[in-house]
Amino acid sequence: MSGHNRDPSGLPTPPSTTSGSTRRSRRTEASSSSESNLGTFDIANVNFRVVTPPRPLPLTSFDGSEECIYIRTQFKDEFEQQAIQFAMQCDVPASTLKVYITERAFRDDPWDSQSTIMIVVDKWTEASRQTWEQVVRRLKIYIDDRVFKSFGVRHLDISVEMVALDLVRTKYCEPLDTTDPAYERIKSEWPKIKAGIYDLLERYDSTRGRMTAIALFELGFNEYYRNPKTVYVSVDYTSREKTWPLLLKQMQEEVDKFQLGLHVHLEHGLVGHNVFNILPVSLSGPEIAERKKDFNYRLKTPYKTGVMLGDDISAGRYISRSDDRQQCNPMVGTLGCWLQVNVTGKGWVKMALTNYHVIRPCLDGYTMLSRQVELAPASDVPEGTPGGMAIRSAAGKPILDSDLWNADRFGLSVDGFHRDTLRVEHPSHAKHNFTVRELQDKITHKEEYNYPCDDVKAELNDILAFFDSGREYLGHVVSASGYLSRTDSNGRLDWALVQPISDDRIGGNKLPDEADWVSNGHTFAKEWPSPYTFGAELKAQIRSIHQHLQPVDRVFKNGASTKATVGHWSAIKMDCVITEEKYMGRDANNLKSAEFMFFHVRNTEIFANRGDSGSVVWDKDGHVLGLVFTGHLPQQVSTPHALVTPIEEIFKSIVQQSEGKIQEVRILGASY
Repeated sequence: MSGHNRDPSGLPTPPSTTSGSTRRSRRTEASSSSESNLGTFDIANVNFRVVTPPRPLPLTSFDGSEECIYIRTQFKDEFEQQAIQFAMQCDVPASTLKVYITERAFRDDPWDSQSTIMIVVDKWTEASRQTWEQVVRRLKIYIDDRVFKSFGVRHLDISVEMVALDLVRTKYCEPLDTTDPAYERIKSEWPKIKAGIYDLLERYDSTRGRMTAIALFELGFNEYYRNPKTVYVSVDYTSREKTWPLLLKQMQEEVDKFQLGLHVHLEHGLVGHNVFNILPVSLSGPEIAERKKDFNYRLKTPYKTGVMLGDDISAGRYISRSDDRQQCNPMVGTLGCWLQVNVTGKGWVKMALTNYHVIRPCLDGYTMLSRQVELAPASDVPEGTPGGMAIRSAAGKPILDSDLWNADRFGLSVDGFHRDTLRVEHPSHAKHNFTVRELQDKITHKEEYNYPCDDVKAELNDILAFFDSGREYLGHVVSASGYLSRTDSNGRLDWALVQPISDDRIGGNKLPDEADWVSNGHTFAKEWPSPYTFGAELKAQIRSIHQHLQPVDRVFKNGASTKATVGHWSAIKMDCVITEEKYMGRDANNLKSAEFMFFHVRNTEIFANRGDSGSVVWDKDGHVLGLVFTGHLPQQVSTPHALVTPIEEIFKSIVQQSEGKIQEVRILGASY
């Protein structure tokens, strides 16, 4: 999408009112504005950063986008060199700068991106506020003038961002050091500290009702040693950053009363499920590579009938966008494990456990909207250059009084086992479609060079036949928590039960074997669970996250995206509000919950990521502990931590939600 408003001829136009205008709604407030040959542009001037058009952090960078390459082809390094000249004229030494072109995208909405001339400066002082704005304004006017006068490139709207180095450096996030002499006192005082921070947030119009997270962990730039003990606070994108300095000062004063050496940090950020993936046929090369590497979208073939602990699942239907009727894939989640559920009048019934938010697209009332991402107006670019609009998808609010609207509020009770419309599938359509494309591209490549490809064609035909015959149908949803259910300690309950269509779809609760740990990069045996768990069945719970787990204990999970991973937990809970629930109109105080955070172990891969929702967590001996339901990622941190609900609270909720229809829940085939 373009920061200036103009039609394909390059002339300014009124702001768009379509659903694709999400970037404008996310922009932070302007501090000033200026004119260029392409129209009016706004500038945001906040601590450590000046940017036009105004865009809040967190933003990620990607240097190899098609538009960046196109700009480089047209203008070489002219804009970067001019940035250095303007900076030097404003007394910013060139030796303190790093200047480059990159694609800057909202981390929480990667489709919302913009080509940007980045000017990274070593340090920020109060004097920087004035000089940096001069640099940004002059450079933006210069760039727009060059774009305006150059044939075929008026579609370009290039952002300028001048930022302190500390806002783009990698940060590291870990639980507090339990050997710290102040640890026990910190843990004891944490509920009071959280309450004080929340009360301060509610005093200001710009932060009232906008809290998304209040957490406590070590956060800083040191990869190998302890980082500052940080009270982390995040708010949604509607909060105006210019009001933060006074609030931040007051929050630090509130925390200092406890004399625990804690540092307060405030930033924009969301806690949510990142629910939808578009049909993969329109993914770019980098997006394809990311989904193969980070989310295991390329499925192993041939497909198997039995679905196992850790396999991918999704709603068994496409979702039609309400504005353009384009079909979209439902999100990918994980089958946590298989259960036995003692149902009144039916005895023990086998069911699969996952998250409620994974199966929400099964329910009538789920809506999707299109979002336009401007690559370049086709009428304004030379032949052979990137052009046109890419259409992405965004989840919308449920239809009022629909099945989903009611399920979000009240959950799904067990009132029968014939919910054939609530279909769940494995393999998921998203990963199946991705795998089909991969095989088709492989065939095309082989045929182009006259290589034999009968084996690849046979592989493709086999997986197409699997879906054509309906064998992906796993079962149907019979009960679910909804969004508002809470544990006795105000933890979030996010679970769903899926009854399989037949026993041959039940693949069992086999834990990863040694080869799985090795193939996922765990090369040190000390990171692994006990060897006798390799290939063994998941065991029943014998200890609780609440009482019997120690922060130094290793925990494990197997998810559809990141597969077999190792982590550890924090006894200090995080308060959070899930973004997808805010449509219900309740205030943050009613929506917030207190959650256990599970972190990756230093020097290992990520613990959980998108697509791992619904994974069960177990201890070193293979005993189940909890259920992953989402994750949280502070700005500049590369490895999110997972939020996990204790398994005993999931089982208790399943029984309560059934209103007497379920008597008991246990792990299928589990031993102690």
